[in-house]
Amino acid sequence: MNAEVVRQKAGQWLLTRGWRHKLAKGRPHEQSLFEHSLIELDVLLELLPILGSPRHYGLSEAEERILAVAVLVHDVGKEIDPWQAYIHDPRPECWVPHVIPELTRAVVPEICAELGFEDLGEPVRCIMAHCAEFHHSRPGRSDGAIVEAMLAAASDRLLTLAHLVKAVDHFCSAASAHEATEAVESDPSLRTP
Repeated sequence: MNAEVVRQKAGQWLLTRGWRHKLAKGRPHEQSLFEHSLIELDVLLELLPILGSPRHYGLSEAEERILAVAVLVHDVGKEIDPWQAYIHDPRPECWVPHVIPELTRAVVPEICAELGFEDLGEPVRCIMAHCAEFHHSRPGRSDGAIVEAMLAAASDRLLTLAHLVKAVDHFCSAASAHEATEAVESDPSLRTP
């Protein structure tokens, strides 16, 4: 996987969805959905040589692609107008979820086509969507639900991939270097064996 080509194509896809003008994070650490998503992709792409090594996860190219797509789409629900209204006025009574499984599943084939990952097939697209949705660990997205999805998709690495997406998201969502260090130290997915 050519990291620079993935960055460029992903950036173009994010721009066409209008993510430069949408917020991912509100005050005091305001960040556009475009910036947040590209930062997460960049961190993942920089970590892939380490995570992919046989000393760590020994990721296949298909697994690396799954991770890239999952990192890009895991916050797609933040693009919807009700969530954008909430992030601008974050009162509890304005809250709406941003994990929207139907939307996540709808955009996975779109980003796969943009990145040239069409050859991965439907079972892999299903895995990508589950990885993207898992990072919030809401009801129905527990380890058990992921194991069930693994069995349906005939992959024994879905849980590992989902945990990596979650770890990258937590690391990149840290508000300070101290919080980022804590995110890495507290997450077994990113610790060295």
